[in-house]
Amino acid sequence: MLAETVANMAGALDVPRDRYVVLGQSLNTHYISGATGVITATVEPIKVGKSSCVYSVNMTDESGKTVAISTFTGSITKRKA
Repeated sequence: MLAETVANMAGALDVPRDRYVVLGQSLNTHYISGATGVITATVEPIKVGKSSCVYSVNMTDESGKTVAISTFTGSITKRKA
């Protein structure tokens, strides 16, 4: 849920929000290890095109250890009037 939220937020910031919306198509998550405490998610664009976008999300625990990695794919769709 954290990965999808931050990736969707990144997508919303990368497209003109008055004309387009990013709709999630696929989320693939690999859980690396258990975590305790606060989890921090960092998102980076892999590709932002005209009709789709792909983001990488890295999640770390309080010690900075990677606990999960996700790849998000979204569809860039025109807003309805």
